[in-house]
Amino acid sequence: MLPSDEYFRVSHFFTGEGVPTGAAVVYCVRNTGILDLAGVAAVAHDRFNDEITPWLCEDVTMGETLCKQGPDDTGPSVLVSAPTATGTEPDPSSPPGTAALVTKGTASGGRRGRGRMYLPGLADAVVEDGGTLQTAFLGNLQGGVQAWHDELDTAGIPLHLEHGPATEWVLVNGQPRRIPVAGSVPAPSPVLSVSVATQTATQRRRNRR
Repeated sequence: MLPSDEYFRVSHFFTGEGVPTGAAVVYCVRNTGILDLAGVAAVAHDRFNDEITPWLCEDVTMGETLCKQGPDDTGPSVLVSAPTATGTEPDPSSPPGTAALVTKGTASGGRRGRGRMYLPGLADAVVEDGGTLQTAFLGNLQGGVQAWHDELDTAGIPLHLEHGPATEWVLVNGQPRRIPVAGSVPAPSPVLSVSVATQTATQRRRNRR
C-alpha cells in the first residue's frame, strides 16, 4: 500500500506478439523531493527502458508507464505514453506467461522483507531446457537490473517494497485461509538488493483474459 504522498507506484505496460494479452511490471519508489509527479513518471519510464528492455525480445513493446502517487485512495496519477520497441534479443519469444524472476531484498528478514518482480518478453533462444536462463544472458540481465536499481537511487526515486496488511490463518467454512488482521500497514521498505533468478517463472494466473 502507498501510505503517503512520498511513495509512488510505477506500472510499465507491454504489448506485442510476445505478450498477446498484454503484460505489466509494477513496483514502488520513494520520491526524495527532487522530482514532481510527471518527473518521477518520465524518469522511471526512461531508466527501465534504457537498462532492462534491451535484454528482452524484439516482439514486445513497452508502450506506457502509469505513475500513481500515494496515498492509495486519494493520490493523483500521470500516464507517460512513449511506445518503444523492446530489446535486441531475436524473436520468437518464450510462451506467454514465462518471465524472468527478479527478487528484491530489504533489511528486514522473513517473507515480508522480500519481494518479487516478473519481467515479460524473454526470447525463446535464451531459455534452456528445464527453464533455466543461459549463463551469458543471465549475467547481462543481472547487470541491467542492477544498473536500473542504482540509477533510480541516483535520480532521487529509490526502489522500495510495498507491504500489505498483516494476515493470519483462519478456518472459513472448514477451509484454512489467510485473512487481514487489524493494525497499521508498515511503510514501504528500501530495496537494498536485486537478483535475477537462474530459473524462469510462470505467471499464468496474471494473464489478462
